[in-house]
Amino acid sequence: MPEFKDMLKYFRMREGLSQSELAKKLGVSASRISMYEAGNREPDFETEEKIADFFNTDLNTLRGRDIEVHATRTTDPDIRRIERARNNMDQKNRDKMMKILEASFEDYFGDDYIDNDND
Repeated sequence: MPEFKDMLKYFRMREGLSQSELAKKLGVSASRISMYEAGNREPDFETEEKIADFFNTDLNTLRGRDIEVHATRTTDPDIRRIERARNNMDQKNRDKMMKILEASFEDYFGDDYIDNDND
């Protein structure tokens, strides 16, 4: 089972970021990212949450406990924000959100594409 250090490196590499680039985006030092990936240091909970949010994954996946790596995950902050909100909703509110989005942006939602992927 992969550890946090392995998952951090995986997500960083998947996004094509150097340790320095990731550090800058997270507001930490490059040496801290290096120590995380080497397994010499663990982030505090706040930093761990920031990393999970940045990579649009949950803490269990980031910790290597529940691997659900999705190659199609986006780094777009607006989409990630919508996905986090959606993940916290019950099915009734998810359906309501989709109806609101479809009504608000009907020109962009066509009957030609129906996503049958059940999250």
